[in-house]
Amino acid sequence: MYDLKTIQGKSSVMNRLKESVGQANHVLLNMATCYSLGTLYQKVFRVKSVGYEVMLFKGAKVIVVTRRTVTDKMFFNTFTKKYSK
Repeated sequence: MYDLKTIQGKSSVMNRLKESVGQANHVLLNMATCYSLGTLYQKVFRVKSVGYEVMLFKGAKVIVVTRRTVTDKMFFNTFTKKYSK
């Protein structure tokens, strides 16, 4: 089961993830705004990835990030390529 969160503002990622704590371990983020890759990486995947599987919808793209992929040495490079295409 996924908890759907629509991201519309610059500070809404952390707020929306805090709302989902205890609801589901899988979060679907619908990115309705441009969000800095560095900020997204620092706020979501470096801190909150421990128990989450995160799916990002950005336009027509779907990016899946699991705990296992975050621990990969090449994660940031791979994520940047997928997110920026």
